[in-house]
Amino acid sequence: SDSIITLSHKSIKFIKTEFKINQKKITYVSCFTDIKKFSNSSTNIKNKLVFGYIGNVKLSYNFNKVLNFFEKFDTINKNWKLIFANNHLSEKERKEIFSNFSLKHKIIFQKSNFDSINKIYKRMNIGIYFLRKDFSKIASCPTKLGEMLSSGIPVITNSGIGDIKTYLNSKRKSGFLIDNINSNNLAKINLYINNSKKYLKLKYNAKYIAMKYFDINKNIQIYKDVYKKLI
Repeated sequence: SDSIITLSHKSIKFIKTEFKINQKKITYVSCFTDIKKFSNSSTNIKNKLVFGYIGNVKLSYNFNKVLNFFEKFDTINKNWKLIFANNHLSEKERKEIFSNFSLKHKIIFQKSNFDSINKIYKRMNIGIYFLRKDFSKIASCPTKLGEMLSSGIPVITNSGIGDIKTYLNSKRKSGFLIDNINSNNLAKINLYINNSKKYLKLKYNAKYIAMKYFDINKNIQIYKDVYKKLI
């Protein structure tokens, strides 16, 4: 190849070493987002803490871990609800997925499309999803991550996926990485989120990270620069 584009810095080292490729040929571009289309999400968490889950629950996603999170979180804080937006599941599939989940009354099921997704994000306080740690995930960068951060939504997810540690746990903390769902971890998250000063800082950092890494114009320019070198 004359040029290689990858979605994470973490994968560059592997590509370079495994295939003996000059690192100058490898370019990083994150999944990008039209940040201007996403308004800041709600800051009101006094009445009820609103989590949000968008999109697929199969393939690479570990949705059972999300349900496990809420079963344990409910023992710490019962003042929450989950917006679940998904256009892919049939009614039968949805019932099967939530069949053993005792907290279904706390879920708001929502249909969504690109035109309405911003309105859904605006209602959220915290985004959540978990991915399976397959080998290919070192080069992963979920689009929903960029959209949530662009909306000023802190994210709860797991480590080991692409550059997620840089995005969420850098000096500008914009979310939480959880691998072990236990009462201790969830209690810390609950206290952090319910501290208005810390929560607003998370939201500010989320927007900052989105602008730094996920802005559509910056990333399209990277593509243009690669093409220019190939002409």
